[in-house]
Amino acid sequence: HICTTRVQGVFSNNEIFRNEVSGINVETEGNPTVRKSHMHHSPLGIWVHDNGCGVFEDNDVMHMKYTGVKVETGGDPTMRKNCITHSKGQGMLCQKHGQGTYIENEIAHSERANVEIHSGANPKLVGNTISDGKDTGVFVHDGGRGVLEKNKISRNT
Repeated sequence: HICTTRVQGVFSNNEIFRNEVSGINVETEGNPTVRKSHMHHSPLGIWVHDNGCGVFEDNDVMHMKYTGVKVETGGDPTMRKNCITHSKGQGMLCQKHGQGTYIENEIAHSERANVEIHSGANPKLVGNTISDGKDTGVFVHDGGRGVLEKNKISRNT
């Protein structure tokens, strides 16, 4: 489990698994760079909240008990070229004024919506592949907003 509070740093090539809450927890202005890491079998893969941010590139986030990536309460990460798959909940959940920029990620095979946006959240999704979910591809509700550009959203039920 990696937790950053007002911390910067580079974390690469890690295997992060079977944690009690989340594989990576970024809060209170934490701003890590996480690259080429493999996260699996925890309740949450990456949790960015309380004005945390960070850059996440080329990571695998898979087989989470609830959500692959959860962003809320002012969290504002940049996520590029990650593979977020096989979550029992949402692949990505952006809520409670969460934000972030999500570019060229694969978000797939979630049990619930692959991407869910609500409660004042306002993310920007560009060039992502959002597919093969067992529910909605992108579900925006209850005051959720966002910008979605050039995404491929297909084969969701």
